[in-house]
Amino acid sequence: MAEIKMSYIIIENNIDEKRTTEQIILSCLDSSEYERREGYLWSDEDEKVQYTIRNKKNSQRYYLEIISKLRVNRGTEVLLHLDKCLLESTEQRYINIVRVYDGVSAAFCEKLYPKYGAFERQLRQLILLVLTKAFGINWRNETIPTEKLNDMKRTAKGALSLSETLEQLDLAAMESYLFDKREVNYQTFFNEKLDAEVLKRKEKDELCNLIEEMRPRSLWERNFGMVGKQETWEKQILEIHQCRNKVAHSKKVSKKEYDDINKKMNKLNKDLRIAISELECKDFENVE
Repeated sequence: MAEIKMSYIIIENNIDEKRTTEQIILSCLDSSEYERREGYLWSDEDEKVQYTIRNKKNSQRYYLEIISKLRVNRGTEVLLHLDKCLLESTEQRYINIVRVYDGVSAAFCEKLYPKYGAFERQLRQLILLVLTKAFGINWRNETIPTEKLNDMKRTAKGALSLSETLEQLDLAAMESYLFDKREVNYQTFFNEKLDAEVLKRKEKDELCNLIEEMRPRSLWERNFGMVGKQETWEKQILEIHQCRNKVAHSKKVSKKEYDDINKKMNKLNKDLRIAISELECKDFENVE
């Protein structure tokens, strides 16, 4: 059981000569087809939620509060139904209804937030497992442009350890870091790999491989091939990005969004756990 609250401010719009504003509000609630009894709304399944209507004398503002103490899933279902009845009521020609506290969205955000936390921590773990394997202690200097790294150090306001470097990147920056195509340092590449004497010793296939290596590719394409295709991972991460900002900033999350993102988060976190486990197993499979 958990308490979930929805709060509304209701402002008079047009006067109905035959009914008070409170009676109009009750009419909105009655459109839900729940039975009103002594401050409670009872569903056909003998479940109840509490409602309270308050008004200061001579004020045009009314306060409506609806509280559920049902199981979270059932409580959100009932409150969403009541919310729809209020905001889509034909009675709005007489009153303006403004939702001022959305406890249903709060409940959705509270359930999604830990999953986003697990996702971002596991993503950083995956990145570090791959890059320290590829570049060792120099992974940061090899994969982050100097100017960008200096900005990150300034933002950190002090020494920036290797362990905390990726924590300076938000999700959008992490996506760019992994998936944006990068050009190689052509001057270094020509001096080291396309030196005239070196080229004389190369076979045709080796030369073709060098040309291919010069093409702009993302960090993922260059180093994360063993984890899976960029298109697959990039699509999964982009799909959960927009809702992540809503959850982090306590904005409205609809039931449809919640169901969709919850399913995608569960799959993405599972895929990350599997990828991390497989990488760690490969590192230790030859250790006695």
